[in-house]
Amino acid sequence: MKVFRMTENNIPDIARFMAYIKPDWWDYEGGAAQLGDIRNTVDNVGWFMGEDEKHPKGWLLCHFVSIGAALYREAVFYPK
Repeated sequence: MKVFRMTENNIPDIARFMAYIKPDWWDYEGGAAQLGDIRNTVDNVGWFMGEDEKHPKGWLLCHFVSIGAALYREAVFYPK
């Protein structure tokens, strides 16, 4: 499995994956909105894992807090 940086281009694939694995938590639009914050601010950063960039199997979204220069996990999922 490889790790990739979350970008505006691959957010749709990750949002589809989110809606597939937890439809009671996210629909496609909800997943895209949560992840889409990385497009609009430098405060969020994310990565995802998978065999390739088109087939995500997990993700990590963090919120950067400049006071103390820390990353706080906002959302994470990975297979067992």
